[in-house]
Amino acid sequence: MSAGFNLISRLGRARLTAALIGLISASTSAFAFECAVPRHVAPAKFVLPMFEKALHAEGDITIVAMGSSSTQGIGASEPSKSYPAQLADELTRHWPHHHIRVINSGVNGDTEKDMLARFQHDLIDYHPDLVIWQVGSNTIMKGVPVEDYLASLSNGIAQIKNIKADLILMNPQFSPAINHYPETPHLLEAMHALSAEKNINLFQRYEIMRFWLHDDYATLDEMIGRDGIHMRDASYHCLAEVLASKIEKSVHDQKQIAIRDRHP
Repeated sequence: MSAGFNLISRLGRARLTAALIGLISASTSAFAFECAVPRHVAPAKFVLPMFEKALHAEGDITIVAMGSSSTQGIGASEPSKSYPAQLADELTRHWPHHHIRVINSGVNGDTEKDMLARFQHDLIDYHPDLVIWQVGSNTIMKGVPVEDYLASLSNGIAQIKNIKADLILMNPQFSPAINHYPETPHLLEAMHALSAEKNINLFQRYEIMRFWLHDDYATLDEMIGRDGIHMRDASYHCLAEVLASKIEKSVHDQKQIAIRDRHP
């Protein structure tokens, strides 16, 4: 009886050990690669005067993440692994004495026109200091003409400028589903040109993710799920980390410039 009990105990411990190993593996696999940034993307700073002003004022700092499935967090293992949730954590780590909230206004399947239709309720009514607008992926996959896309994008940019919020545009993810369409390079170029023309900050997600894959920082399986389009925990984590770091460095560098201007 004692031998049987010991056998059961050993089996129980083995199962517990296996379960713990599984939990450890699951937690570490969420952050499986280095969140590197290509040199040609790293030097570009954001200009964020309203966000910087909010840092110097009392009260909450509000960021609205407007977008589609990769803002909502489709492909993540849980809502806390979406990029907006992790961005809030990363920014709080940079500015621990501020209450920074990131509103997730991502809706799976939305095009830019769908987002414009809900701008008032899902963006403007929050009175954000900063808007991060992820847009373009569904435009490509649903065959929206680039000219129509740019017209809608210009409309949204004007609305965001009108409420005096900073804006960061985020271009599509690098993925097999997006790369399948011949219109993708044209849309990326058009988005880049429009952001330059209107002096809008552009977060080059597509180029950064391509760099992760091509320079062997990540495998495609680590970045993209089996559906060939949606990001995974590891790539959502790096997206939030790189974006937060870029925001922090941009504000820090702008502060240093202001100090030098006051004390030449």
